[in-house]
Formats: sequence, C-alpha cells, structure tokens
Amino acid sequence: MRKLSNNSNSNSNTYLTTNKVEKALGTLISNQMLGLLARRSGFKERSSEFQFAKFVRALICFFGESRLCTIQGLWTLYKQISGDDIQYKPFHNKIKKESSALYMMEVAKRLMNVVIGSCIDGKGQACLQLLRAHGLPINDIVCYDGTYWTVNEELADKYKGTRSASKPQPVDNTFDENGSQVYEKKPCAQVGLQTEYSVKRKSFIDIVQTAATADEADYVKVLLSDPQMYLMDAGYNKHKLLKWIDECGSYYITKANSNCAPKILRAYIDGKEVEWFKGHELNEHDVKTFRANSTVDLDVEFRDGLKARIVRFKGKDKKFTYILTNVKRHQLNATLVSDVYRLRWQIELQFKQLKSGNNLLGVNTTYDSIVQLFIMGALCSNLVKRIAIECLSRVMPDKSFSYYRTNVYCDWIGDFLKALFARSYEKLRDILKMLLGHNQCYLMAKQARSKHEQHKTMDSVIYNLALSLKEKGLKQTFLGA
Repeated sequence: MRKLSNNSNSNSNTYLTTNKVEKALGTLISNQMLGLLARRSGFKERSSEFQFAKFVRALICFFGESRLCTIQGLWTLYKQISGDDIQYKPFHNKIKKESSALYMMEVAKRLMNVVIGSCIDGKGQACLQLLRAHGLPINDIVCYDGTYWTVNEELADKYKGTRSASKPQPVDNTFDENGSQVYEKKPCAQVGLQTEYSVKRKSFIDIVQTAATADEADYVKVLLSDPQMYLMDAGYNKHKLLKWIDECGSYYITKANSNCAPKILRAYIDGKEVEWFKGHELNEHDVKTFRANSTVDLDVEFRDGLKARIVRFKGKDKKFTYILTNVKRHQLNATLVSDVYRLRWQIELQFKQLKSGNNLLGVNTTYDSIVQLFIMGALCSNLVKRIAIECLSRVMPDKSFSYYRTNVYCDWIGDFLKALFARSYEKLRDILKMLLGHNQCYLMAKQARSKHEQHKTMDSVIYNLALSLKEKGLKQTFLGA
C-alpha cells in the first residue's frame, strides 16, 4: 500500500468545518440506512446476526485498498472489522445468495445518485460550455465503452466469452481413429460491463453487466428530451443507432471502419473544397493515396442512406484514422472534431482506476451472485473515493486533483467509511483535513508539453476550443478558457 507524502497545506484546513462536512455528507449513507437497505433487498433475515453495515464497510475497504481479492480475504477482513467469529462456510453461504448482490446494487445506486446529483468536474464543465458556444446545444458529453475479464469456465453458459481462455489441452488416454492425441478446448467465460461515462461529472452514470459477446450498441441510451454528445469507438458504429442519435437532436463522434465505402459528396482540405474527391468511394485505392498526408474533411452518403461527415487523417503509425460524425463543419472544424473525440479516453482512464485502484480483477467462483457482489464492491469503492475528491475540490477549487492518485493512495478509506457510516462529522472533518494537509500526494502531475502539443490532454482540448471561439470573434465567458 502506498503511503502519503509529508507535504502540508494548512491554509485550506481553516475553511473545512464540521457544519460544512455535515452539509456535504450528512444525507449520504449511514449504519441505519444500510440496515434498511439490507431488509429491503431481502439480504437481512429476521434471525440473522450478520452485521450488514460492517459487511459493507469490509467489502468497500477490501476493494479500496491494495490487496489480493479472494473470498477468504473478504471473510478475514469482515471478521476483523465486525468482531464476528463467523466461520468461512456460513460466510460463503451468506454472500452466495442473490440477495447479497442485490443489496450491494442498492448501495451502489445510492452512491451513484449522489455523484450524478452533486459532483461536477471543472474541466469537463468547461468543455461542455465551450461546445455549447460552438452551437452544440447539449447537456453532457457521454462516452460509451465496455470492459471485460475472464471468470470461472462453469459460468460460460451465462457469460459466453469472445476468445479461448486457454490453449487446447490433451485429454488423458483419448485418441482419435488415426491414433492421434485428442485435445479439448475449455469453454471461455467472460463478464462484460457496458458503461456510460459522463465527462461533466467525471464518473460512470450507468453500468450494465453482460456477457462478453453482447452487442455494445444495444446499451446506448438516447432520449429525445436530453441532447448529448456521444463519443464511441468503432464497436458502436451501427447506422441505425447513429440515425436515431441524429433524429433525437444529439450528436455523435465515433470511429468509422477503415474499409467502409460511402460515396463522397464533398471534400475539403484546409477549408478549401477539393473537386477531385467527388463521386469516388472512400475505400478506393486512389482516394487513399491522393493527398495522403493531408487531413481531409468529407461529406459522405452510405448505401443505406446515412449522410454524415468523415474526417480522415494520418496518425503517428502512418495509418489512416477515420472519424465519423454528424457535427456540422461550421460548428467544429476537422481538427476540433479529432480533439473532442480524444475526450473518449477519459472512460479508459476510469477503467484503469477500477482495475488498478479498486481491484476489479475478477474472482474465482462458480457463483454468479459473488461475481456481481465483487463488481459492486469495486464500484462502491470507486464512488466513495469520487465523493471524497469532490469534498477536497470544493475546499480547494483552484487545484486539480488526480482521480487516479486518489484511487491508489487510499490508506485513509477504512477510517473514512467508519466515520461516514456512523455520521461522525468531526472525525470526517479531521480525515479530510489530513488529506488536504497532504494534498501534494493527490494533485494532478504536470503533463508533458509533448502531450499538449499532440492534443492528448483535456487542457489542450479546452485551449483549442477556446482559441477557435476567439478566431470566430465570439465572446469568451468561460473559466479556464
């Protein structure tokens, strides 16, 4: 486990009072509320002596701190926190019930509702405001993606995997009619999480558990009353979905398949129309080699009638990348379309936090309920840390806190949860003061100039969006723009 640094900052501590802590966290969650949720989900039985609030504490601490995640490890930590002398088998029987996963889902929903309702990321909000100023009337920037990991092969019927979990193994004393050794390939079971991520809130706002073979595009939510910017990878490039997003007044930026063959209607390079491209199909050899080193901005039409815009540019690997969007050229130029699409990387960073900072690495069990329980534990751990960051950010709004560092430097989470569930606001205040006193450990590191120059940081996206407004002669009224 990584420890805190000794750097201190006492000036901000004077602004953190017990009343402010109570106002921020007082209605979040408590021991009593956890008991009610346990009864509502069916996890709590009348004669049970199981300590539900301490179980939640143990589960979140279990994933929040650096440790090998096993059922036995969770059992050991629960006994340590609760003082309950429960044996391993009764503990295992308790958590393998479907109601245990339902219980933690209720806890995760409550924590996620707090994040959705109150947590706003300053840089994400700046990006959103700047896009609105460019003529995109959206309420949020949302990223969609899935993450997957292998589970016990006995769960393959429910969680069918997309690849072999292992190489074929020889079957003992078994040969075919030719006398050759018979090999058997074990079934692959993989769990997937289909996620929706809000750039404005810098957090997941919806998660659905699926098999790895599920169609990711089926889990995209598009509402007529809620225009958004959808950032998605090539797996979501389904024309029916893209047409629906456009009809609902929302916008999408996604990767196009490199072998797609829409008809080119118009083409622009550096803002000037280039007649040569007209009438050609995108996958033609001559189209790929003509002006190969230039960024080309295309209006295209697919065979199914989808009309869209494709930006073609060459990456560092000398290969073409195609970005498909319905954003109009007068709203965002080709460079800005590429910049905004890079915001999709935020969801990949969130996956990294879940796996590296919250130990979402799977569990060797044949019980689906325990798989779900461990997923909810990792998610709850991530959400608790997100809420703690929000408290720090409100006290020091001029500082940029690293979400990844807060997920890794987490030896405080056990005391934080104990005080939070007990509604001990003085203790919570002291813990937050300690974190503020060691804020250098959690502040975002200075990013390399090369990343800014390559438009790979959120700061560079904000800068380029603001610069474009300035060049258009529009008034800038945005913090940090």
